[in-house]
Amino acid sequence: MTTEFEKIVSHFSDNPKHIIRGENKTRHSPVEIELLNGLDGDGEKILEEFFGEPVKASGYPADYNVISNPVVRKLGGAYVDQTVYLKQEEHKKFFYAALWPWHIHPGVVTLHLGIVEDAPDSIS
Repeated sequence: MTTEFEKIVSHFSDNPKHIIRGENKTRHSPVEIELLNGLDGDGEKILEEFFGEPVKASGYPADYNVISNPVVRKLGGAYVDQTVYLKQEEHKKFFYAALWPWHIHPGVVTLHLGIVEDAPDSIS
């Protein structure tokens, strides 16, 4: 499954219209990619094929299970306009993708991608 996740990272990082922030310990995620034209249909399809439906979709408030999730807490929470995908591979290993739209530059979205290997128990 890690190879599938690497393909997702490559799909987004290989696009010349995207800006890759890369790894930085002060940021929320190991990989942050600025989608200068937002998420297109292909990008959404790729995320949903791997993750399934988002655990928190844009336009809806996060419920308690999402807010209390350790991966979501690592990201700093999930606001109404943000989307969060989570997938559990093993007992304590989770893949995540989060889409954070910019308010200062409408249309620009930061895509957070990462793996948490020692998260408590399971996701809802």
